[in-house]
Amino acid sequence: MSLECEISKPDRQLQWFKNGLDLPVDARFEIKVDGCSHRLLIHEAKLEDIGDYTVKIGNQQSTARLDVEGKIHGY
Repeated sequence: MSLECEISKPDRQLQWFKNGLDLPVDARFEIKVDGCSHRLLIHEAKLEDIGDYTVKIGNQQSTARLDVEGKIHGY
């Protein structure tokens, strides 16, 4: 799973948030930057990853909703 943001100028810092909080420090979350392209990769997405993901740069922001489908074991 990945979320991508394109900005107009390279070398600008973005901040990623989940449900309004700083993105958790977790090996499953990876941020890749290639010029003006910023990608948030979520490795092995789980039900607990469902939520609103926001990227902020300066006073601008964009939010996307992530939904994850899965099976509940034992049913």
